[in-house]
Amino acid sequence: MRPADYLRIIRRRWWVLLVTTVIAMSFAFVTRPSSAASVKAAQPNLRYRATTTLISNPIGDSSTSGRDYDRLALLITTGEVPTRVADALDQVRWPEVQRNSKEDCEESTSGGGAAGAPTKSGSNCGSPRTGKRVAPGAAGVTLGYGGTINVTATPDPTTGSLAITAVSGSAKGSAKVANLFATTLVGYLNDLNQQRWDSQLYLNQLAKSSAQNQLRVIDAQMAAPGTSLSELDALDISREAQLRKLANADEAIATLQGGGPAKSDLKTLEAADPKQVTIIVTAGKGVASESQRMLFGAAIGFFIGLAILILLETLSSRIRDVPGTEGAARMPVIAEIPVVRMERGEKFRVATMLDPTSLMSEAYRSLRTSLVAMWQRHPKNYRPGSDSPPPPLRTLLVTSPGPAEGKSISAVNLAAAFAENGQSVLVIDADFRRPQLHKYFQGSADPNILDLAPNATVADCEAIMQESGIPGVRFIPSAPTRTDPGHAISAAKLAATLGRECVDIVIVDSPPILLANDAAELSTFVDATVVMARAGWTRRGGVVAASDLLRRLEAVVVGIVLVGAEHGARAGYYGYYGYYGYGYGYAHPGEVPKLQRMFPWRTPKPAPMVRPRPSGEQVPVGAADSRPDPDLDLTSED
Repeated sequence: MRPADYLRIIRRRWWVLLVTTVIAMSFAFVTRPSSAASVKAAQPNLRYRATTTLISNPIGDSSTSGRDYDRLALLITTGEVPTRVADALDQVRWPEVQRNSKEDCEESTSGGGAAGAPTKSGSNCGSPRTGKRVAPGAAGVTLGYGGTINVTATPDPTTGSLAITAVSGSAKGSAKVANLFATTLVGYLNDLNQQRWDSQLYLNQLAKSSAQNQLRVIDAQMAAPGTSLSELDALDISREAQLRKLANADEAIATLQGGGPAKSDLKTLEAADPKQVTIIVTAGKGVASESQRMLFGAAIGFFIGLAILILLETLSSRIRDVPGTEGAARMPVIAEIPVVRMERGEKFRVATMLDPTSLMSEAYRSLRTSLVAMWQRHPKNYRPGSDSPPPPLRTLLVTSPGPAEGKSISAVNLAAAFAENGQSVLVIDADFRRPQLHKYFQGSADPNILDLAPNATVADCEAIMQESGIPGVRFIPSAPTRTDPGHAISAAKLAATLGRECVDIVIVDSPPILLANDAAELSTFVDATVVMARAGWTRRGGVVAASDLLRRLEAVVVGIVLVGAEHGARAGYYGYYGYYGYGYGYAHPGEVPKLQRMFPWRTPKPAPMVRPRPSGEQVPVGAADSRPDPDLDLTSED
């Protein structure tokens, strides 16, 4: 999402951020530590470091490569050595290692230690032996026993030495653990040498046994009757080879048994001494002040609230903005029709004619321009390199995925917008299930499209056209509500065919495309189709289904129109009409007070619009019924 989308989400549900911030600050205030805990946490911690140094034996031998000592350092931190040390610590009760006092248990439970990890806590804190823990790391191994013991190994290939360092909260414990690691490492290397010696002895004994078996086979073959001289010569050569193998195996066995397993070439140069440890003083755990805790809580609450807002916006099943609409429909939004609150008596009115300076009128003019431009650039009409201009748009279908999404009001206002350019327009009401068109034009439901005979002419079509009260706009009412759908669709097609012979453009108002087949059938008959979707009302799945259906029908769709869009402060751009004295008393959105911007759901009642009469008198629109209806808006009816 763009930054502007985040601002729009916050503006719509800013109270969620306020609630989460207050809750987080309250939680931070309630869970603040006591004064005693703060003082204890601020006290310094003492750690003791002891080192045991191992060196190659003999001391004057420098043939050991540095790479081998790097491997020895690795054995200290990973593998069998730390595991054996942990087992030894678990079997031997050392008071210096097992720090089982109440304070030490609390420290270890809360993650105490200069560079260690938290250990087991609970019922084991009061026992003489705590749970075993070995935590290898990149720089050392951590052993947890009530307290924390850190062990590291530093190789020095130049001198052929290895320094084993243990750090804990006890001087004696650090020294004993360092010495234990050194002893365990030497014992582990001796075990490896013993395993290597046993393996070599076994392989030589196996070779000796194999040579003896081969000799017995060869002797049997040589003693067999009928063996030729050439075969005896070959067997004699094989016998000599097996004798050599047997002699080599005997010699290797004697050498191994005489020397025994090799011992580790490491010896302790300097053992760790509890009296010669290094004391490490570390600062106590920092404790945030009360104001800092409140500030951190407010920040955490704000980000939690923002995450909730984004999650609600993502999981919302209704479209609300241009990116979401275009993503669901996979087609461009060619216009945005804003929300305008009205009086009850202004329910059926044509704002483009009665208030030509309003934001809504400008939106329908923008829709008219976009329709013409998109039609000319549609792949059906646009041919690169062709000198012939694209054909004009003659028939247009207005539909939507569901009901109450602004089809009828958009059809009549779009017709008025085309008529402003001097074009003659015919509006056909093809929604016989819920006819609304004649109410906008203050006309009669008769004559209607069913009065056209199958062989009707252009003159017959002109005979049933009614004047709308808008210069250049005429309309044909819908068929009665109980009409056969097939007959009604045929009549609508015939009216559109005859109407395009006597007007510049025919606009067909159809029922919802997902509720009736009328719009789907008409979409393949007209030149182009435009889909209406209402922000905050139309479901995302409906937009997806409607656009997919039109693609399967291969209908020419110029785009989708977002009805009820929230323009915010950008709507003030349209206020320039008032600067030239053309205002009709309409409160432009650019003049919205600050209180309304803070509470967007409280929309003030707009100033009454006036309709000029030929006599010069100005009569308020809807004066016969001026009761306010805050739930009524221009886009709530088809």
